[in-house]
Amino acid sequence: MSTASVIDTAAIGQGDQSSPVWEATDGRASVSRPSVAAVVSTAETTTGAEAGAQGACLPQEPSVDGRRHFETEALIHLAGLAGEWRCRKGSAPGWVRQRSRLERNSYHEAAHGLAAHLLGRFVWHLSIIPDETIRMQKTLHVAGYAWSGRTPEPPVERPHPTRLETDLHSAAHACHLLALVEPAPFNWKTALHVARRLRAEVRSMVDQNWYQLVGLAEQLLNRRELSQVEISRLLKAETRGSWWRRQ
Repeated sequence: MSTASVIDTAAIGQGDQSSPVWEATDGRASVSRPSVAAVVSTAETTTGAEAGAQGACLPQEPSVDGRRHFETEALIHLAGLAGEWRCRKGSAPGWVRQRSRLERNSYHEAAHGLAAHLLGRFVWHLSIIPDETIRMQKTLHVAGYAWSGRTPEPPVERPHPTRLETDLHSAAHACHLLALVEPAPFNWKTALHVARRLRAEVRSMVDQNWYQLVGLAEQLLNRRELSQVEISRLLKAETRGSWWRRQ
């Protein structure tokens, strides 16, 4: 595998309004989940969707590059909900701004795209066009997606899976691996601590780049989908990867 791509999506349907995520490698949907040790040794050529541990061997600590990789994955997955939450934030404590479902979807996908850009990824496509042929959980279907990766050019074709995972599920896999390098014992509480830290970080990212997010979300809302060329006009090239440079 030489490149990795990530598609983050919003969902609509009955019941739970949680957000799904699909991650693909070289344009193919991930199916199998190798051991943690296998994943951390190939962090530069694999995606977070492949990072679920099967317990086949003892986990190893990710390298510095591996840690950056999984932090990036988790932040991108968490960004959608952070953008959606921020767009409903009122002007005073306790107030909630009313937004339509389509508006919330546009901020959700735009936040995925903005986070990917700030973390050094190339954003290839954004869409808030529903697709009822792609399911997630039992009653939801895809309401849009954000497609990004580490190469300037996307794969020849965007894959079309029949079922996706949620943003939170995929972020949890990344946080599970990041818990390996925490000073606390490796368990679910440590992974939860990592998740809360990254959630606070991505909310800070959204707040500090709010006007960029608004511009991207408004264009996405008006046009329903944005190409890589259109996205590049809204997100300046010099800001790609700037979130890590400020660390």
